[in-house]
Amino acid sequence: MHRLVNEFKHLSLPQQHEVFPDILAAYNAAKEARRQELEAEIKSLGFKPGEAKKPPTVAAKYRSKKDPAKTWAGRGAEPTWLKKEMAETGLPLDAFATSSAA
Repeated sequence: MHRLVNEFKHLSLPQQHEVFPDILAAYNAAKEARRQELEAEIKSLGFKPGEAKKPPTVAAKYRSKKDPAKTWAGRGAEPTWLKKEMAETGLPLDAFATSSAA
């Protein structure tokens, strides 16, 4: 265990209560200073802090026959609208494939 933690543990409870806000303030100040350093480095590389690389858009492989705005790329769980339409129409999954996926 770190020496400072041991020293803190050996303080009486009233002493711990007295110094804890100062310890927390010093920690938060150090964390904020580091955040500012990282933001400056990010800016120097030509990026904006918080700016993330966007994941590539995946083309739709399946489209609703009732509402063409509803699509599914074939990733993850089958959407509810697709399950419902397949059950209602009796059509297989292939019947909902977009022309580019067929």
